Amino acid sequence: MAYNFRAGSRVEVRSDEEGFRGAYYVATVLEDPKFEQCIVVYDQLSESEDPNSRNLTEKVHVSRLRPLPPLSKGEMIKVHDNVDAYYNDGWWPGEIVESLQDGKFLVYFADPPDQQVVERNDLRHHLEWANGKWKKPRRKVFFFLSIFLFNLY
Repeated sequence: MAYNFRAGSRVEVRSDEEGFRGAYYVATVLEDPKFEQCIVVYDQLSESEDPNSRNLTEKVHVSRLRPLPPLSKGEMIKVHDNVDAYYNDGWWPGEIVESLQDGKFLVYFADPPDQQVVERNDLRHHLEWANGKWKKPRRKVFFFLSIFLFNLY
C-alpha cells in the first residue's frame, strides 16, 4: 500500500547524496506528484550558506518520501537502542552507545562513521516506513562491529 502524498503534505525526504545517505529532512510537498516525481521545499535546508537565502526547493522521486513519523514523547531511550538523532538539520539513523549525564547520549552513526553527543530532546526511536506502515527495524548487528572498528583507528 503506497502513501498518497499531495500538495501540502508534511514529509521527510531521504537523502541519497554521498556523506548524507540515509538521513531524512523535513519538507512540505508543493505540488501533487506527476510521473512519480514531486517538488518539495525543505524546512531547514537553504539554497546557500547566506542566512537570507530561501529554503531549498527540489524535485524528488516519491520513493524518497515518507510521512512524518509518529511522536515518541516520553519513551525511554537506552544503550543499544536504534534511534534517529536530529543533527545537521536532519534525522540521522544511529545507535545509542552510551548514556551520559544531563540527559545526553553518545550516538554512533554508521554512514559516514561518526559519534556525536546528542540531547534526549533530539532523539526518537528509529522506525521504518514499509508497505504503508511504521515498523520497528530488526536489530542491526553491524553497529557493534562498526563501533569496534571505528575505535581502532
